[in-house]
Amino acid sequence: MSIEDLTKISIEEYLTNEGISPIYKMKVCPQFSPLDMNLQFIIEEGWSQADRVRFHLEREIKVEKDHPLAFLLNRLKPHLLIRRFDREKGSFIAISITVNGEMDILSNDIEYAKKYLNGLFLNCPPSYHSVEELDLIGEKWVVDKKTSCYVSGLASRSVRMGSIISGSSSDSTISRRSR
Repeated sequence: MSIEDLTKISIEEYLTNEGISPIYKMKVCPQFSPLDMNLQFIIEEGWSQADRVRFHLEREIKVEKDHPLAFLLNRLKPHLLIRRFDREKGSFIAISITVNGEMDILSNDIEYAKKYLNGLFLNCPPSYHSVEELDLIGEKWVVDKKTSCYVSGLASRSVRMGSIISGSSSDSTISRRSR
């Protein structure tokens, strides 16, 4: 099987593989503003205490040169980060949105990434934007050290935090199904 034929990679591969694992990467930019987040989608899909929505500010970060992620942490630009790990599906997504609207979507699962992009940002009130209103800058499976380290770090935090918080995803997940 070639890299182009991949649809999903087990999350365990990112946590245990000492090499560089492929990551699905999609880069899009909306042709519209503002960019609304559909919180109802999050409620329906579920959200655990290990998942995150964070805004990273632009500031000087002092990171030791020998730190494994120094090459990444020293170059952070302001962005919104949405990180979600669905334990039941074994699917992980990280969406980074810059202040100019460009979105980098990283995932171990192509279908999950596309579903989350559509559910979180499109076809929701008040504007009901469609996928045709997104400029697709690129999408492919990438194999590079920087992206692999970044995804491995985010995924391991999600998995570890989910285990620490509840011991199982069903106890810590907020969803319409659990009400």
